[in-house]
Amino acid sequence: MDLNIKDFAYNSADERYRGVYSNVASSVKTMLYDFEPENESELGVKQGQLVFIVDEFTQGWVVARRFKWFNARDDYELESVQGIIPFSYIDWEFSL
Repeated sequence: MDLNIKDFAYNSADERYRGVYSNVASSVKTMLYDFEPENESELGVKQGQLVFIVDEFTQGWVVARRFKWFNARDDYELESVQGIIPFSYIDWEFSL
C-alpha cells in the first residue's frame, strides 16, 4: 500500500509536503515529536518512542500501536490499544 500525503506543516519545496511512501503498514518507526491525543481515537506517544504502524487511516494519519517493550525484531510485545497518530510526527527514515 502507498500512502499519499500533503502536509501543510512544510513548504512546497520540502519533500515531506507531498509524496508517496510505500510499505507504510507493518513497519516499526520512531516518533519525532510528542503527540497528545485530543480524543479517544488518537494515540498518545512520546518523542523517540517506537511505534508499530498498523495501516493508513486517512490522508495525513496512520493507525499505530505502542510497544510495551522491545528488545529485538523478534523479541517484543505490543500494547493492545491502537489509535491514530499524525503522519508528520513519524520518522519515516528510521528503520530496524
